[in-house]
Amino acid sequence: MWLKRTWGGIIQQWVPVTECPNCHAKTEVEKVEMTPEELASLFHAYYEEEAVKHGWKTQEETRVPFDSLPERNRDTMISTCKRILEVKK
Repeated sequence: MWLKRTWGGIIQQWVPVTECPNCHAKTEVEKVEMTPEELASLFHAYYEEEAVKHGWKTQEETRVPFDSLPERNRDTMISTCKRILEVKK
């Protein structure tokens, strides 16, 4: 289960329930089920951001929005995320 943190109606971040026991007062928290596609898209965005923070570059063809990734890359990430989400069921 994931929590969607919003502030002013804008999604600020997705966090696992276990990481958000007491959310900030100005933050609305909603329990949501995340689809494999949503998790893969979020993972891709965070992965690209973290790569920059850690001082290295990802492959140029993958430095694009999730929906613009090569189909095989996108499908692999979605199927991997599906397996991850099924672990908790």
